[in-house]
Parts: sequence; C-alpha cells; structure tokens
Amino acid sequence: MAVSNYLLALPCTQAELARRFDVSRATVCNTIRRMNRDGLLAGMNFTELGKAQRDMISSRLDASVRLCLFLGMNQQDAEAQADLLKDVMSDKMRERIP
Repeated sequence: MAVSNYLLALPCTQAELARRFDVSRATVCNTIRRMNRDGLLAGMNFTELGKAQRDMISSRLDASVRLCLFLGMNQQDAEAQADLLKDVMSDKMRERIP
C-alpha cells in the first residue's frame, strides 16, 4: 500500500487502516514507523511536511478524477483510475488539468 493512501486516510487508528487496506496491523505499524522516520508524521499526527504531502496528493487525485471524467469515464471508473494516476502525475500535468 502506497504511503500516499495512508496520508489520504489519516487521521484514524492503526486498526482502522488495517481494515481499510486489508493488511495486517504489523504492516500498518511498519508503514507508520517509516512515515515517522521520513518526517511525515509525529506519532499518528501530521507534521508540516506530512500536511504538505497530503495536500499535494489530494490535489493530484482531484485533478486525476477530473481528467478521467473529461475522457468520458463514469464516476466509479474515474475514481479507480485516479487512484492509480495520483502517484505518478507530475505537478506540471496537474496544473494543466482544468
């Protein structure tokens, strides 16, 4: 599970993350530990860097949904495709999507 998905899902408990992503609690714990190490979280709370990353990912996700809808996808398909695109979309591309 990509860190970006964790950033968008927080705040919640580790148990809720495990259920949401259908992974073990150990997997969630290890991911949260890495996010703390990387300065995205302090405990289970966002740092300024974590907030900035979350906001950037959220913006990319929104732009990806708009792009998929523009291409004629229905809402459900657009959201599924956008979830994949959000992790690879550049800021330059995001800025060009109306």
